[in-house]
Amino acid sequence: MGTPYAYGGGGPGGPGRGFCDDGNGFLRGRCAASSTVGFDCSSLVQYAYWPRTQLPRTAAAQYEATAHRPVARGELRPGDLLFWARRNGFICHVGFYAGDGRVLHAPRTGRNVEVVVPLDTAMPATEYRGATRAWRVCRFPLDLAISHRSGFNVSGCKNWKILRDCLQETASTTPSSRRHHAQPRHGTVKQQVRHHSDLPDPGLLQHPSRPALGSDHVGA
Repeated sequence: MGTPYAYGGGGPGGPGRGFCDDGNGFLRGRCAASSTVGFDCSSLVQYAYWPRTQLPRTAAAQYEATAHRPVARGELRPGDLLFWARRNGFICHVGFYAGDGRVLHAPRTGRNVEVVVPLDTAMPATEYRGATRAWRVCRFPLDLAISHRSGFNVSGCKNWKILRDCLQETASTTPSSRRHHAQPRHGTVKQQVRHHSDLPDPGLLQHPSRPALGSDHVGA
């Protein structure tokens, strides 16, 4: 779909140059991430929800920040977050549910941001951990954002704004009454994250010494 996967790359401001760390970011023996401008799985999610919902930087921290709002597989709606974990339970990958069994995600080094179907083909089915709802249900259809009709290309700022508007339900797409009722009961996700003293600041999580920013463990 245009924007490459870059381990450690990207953030609230958009795609960014990645880095290599502990075997991650390498492709065929060379560090591909350091010369690639793009997103990894969690920075893609962070960017799409920012600034209305300021999720932390890594997939593991994003799961912890939203785990209080789990979503059963049969109740998935566009914009919900999907998580995968290693055998030891550590959350290692995150993507968006795009409706009709599809997943929008940044998979691994050497690949681009993509939409895949069915859900179980995005990552190994045995590693699927579950889904959460980070903020609210998108009433602007995510299907439109990823259709050929809309010219959706993740490398274009204009079309990224379509996804961002969907996830944030901006004033131009959501009546004020709906926005009021959609407010979380206990503050924003950013405020909820602050209640977890063991979670580092999102900015610190972009440092190369921080592990598990993406999903290179699946064979990049």
